[in-house]
Formats: sequence, structure tokens, C-alpha cells
Amino acid sequence: MINEFISQTTEFLNQSNIRIHESDVRLVEINDDCSTIRNFSYVNLNPNDIAENVLLHPLLFFTLLDANLDLKYPELSGKSFSHRYRNLPSSNDQEIILKECYRILKLLRNASAHNKNSISYNDEFVCVSYQFGGKDYKLKIKKYGLELIYSCLLKIYLDFDKMLPNEYRTGLARTYYDDILENISLFSDDEDTNLMSISQENLRIKRNVRYRIKKPEIEELNELNGLRIITTYASNEEIMARDEFLIEYKNKAYLVPAEVLDNDNKIQISELKKWVYSGE
Repeated sequence: MINEFISQTTEFLNQSNIRIHESDVRLVEINDDCSTIRNFSYVNLNPNDIAENVLLHPLLFFTLLDANLDLKYPELSGKSFSHRYRNLPSSNDQEIILKECYRILKLLRNASAHNKNSISYNDEFVCVSYQFGGKDYKLKIKKYGLELIYSCLLKIYLDFDKMLPNEYRTGLARTYYDDILENISLFSDDEDTNLMSISQENLRIKRNVRYRIKKPEIEELNELNGLRIITTYASNEEIMARDEFLIEYKNKAYLVPAEVLDNDNKIQISELKKWVYSGE
């Protein structure tokens, strides 16, 4: 039953008019004479019209996330939302991001379910402000930031492309989370702590436009035990775009983002294991 609920709710949200900010992946195939670009994006012509219902969509996304956590952490099933939050793991960036998205949506869910008058919104912001049990519950988030939470949950945790390397998804998740925090100007709840931060040194993958270059020309550097990728596409002027390379090496496929290459477009062969791609 719970799997059916998750599947149907995910499909409903994917078919809604809530804007999901996923990467615009453009497959680039380069031949001798020209390059061909195919866009992976699609347009939903018959969306479920819920984007302006700021009481409904936080409830839907929180309930979907909560149901997924029941499957992932059955020992937390039946516990209070606060207990569940406090006992979610936070040993790495992916776990921290999931935990804090749950925390934000928990505040919105409780306000939507129990204190609807505490929620206000305009064209730019969604705000929550109420007191309960001697605690202040406050949130001021841009609508764009709320869309980023939904996007991160769907595309990184709930309905993600299972062919992508985990390291790739983690790099995207960090970028989403950085942008989410930038769009929150006020937050307080019963935890009496700020939203958790993640490491600033770890990999971020640009999430806007990705040029996925299929079978680029590569050079094996035996003396350095590395590979150099020769074929590139994105220009330096495209600040919102980065390349990524779908390469074949010794009968395995790898999806290598430009962000992990050095200034000479090189990567150590020992690093390739992080980027195994199961889609080819």
C-alpha cells in the first residue's frame, strides 16, 4: 500500500504545475563535420494545477518524503515527526540535506495542518509565524527556495535517475542545498538550532545546463596514470553551463563532470570508479 501511495503521489507531483528546477541536460554527439545536440527536457501540457495552493503542496511533499522514510528507516515508523527528525542520520552531506529538507517541510506541514492562519504569502515569499509550547516557529522563504526543496527531493532522493553515479547526485544535492539556504531569510523551530551546514570544500555540480558529450576523444597518459579529455563543448561565456563527459574506458562507461577535471582536463584513472554510469 505504501509503495502504491509513493508511486501515485510522485506521479501526481511530477504532473503538476509546480516548477521543478532540474538540470537541462543536452546530449552532444560530435562528428567530423558537426555536432548534434539533443535536449532531454519535456513540457507537461496538462499539469495538475496546485502551484498556487501553498497549504497543499507542502503537505503533499512532506507526506511523500515521510512515507519514503518509513521504508528507509522502519525503526522510526509510528514515531512523532520531531522524534523522526532527531533520529535521522547526519553523517554525510546527503544525509544532512535530506534531514534539513524534512525539518523545513515539517514546519510547513504542521502550519498547514494545524495553524493555517499562520501562513502568509505574496508573489515572492512564503512566511510562517506562530507559537506553540513556548517555542517560536518562524519561516521566511522565497517561493523559488521552496521550489528548490521540492526539486532536490524529487531529483536527488525520491524520483532520481538511478543510472547516475552517487557522487554526481551528491554534488548536485550540495548545489541545491546551497541555493535553498540562500533563499531562507528566517527560520526557527523547536530544535533551537540553525539549519545544519555542509562542507564548503566538497564538490558542487552546476545544476542549470549540462552538455553531456557522448564518447569524447580521450588521451591515456601512461606516465601520469590518468586520462585527458580532449573534446569539450561549453564556452567560457556560458556561466550557467558546464560540460560532462560520457566516456568509455576498458569496456566500462563513466559519466565524468567537468568540475572534477584539472585545468588540463585530466583525471586520475583511480578516480574513475566514482563515476561509473549504468546507462550505457
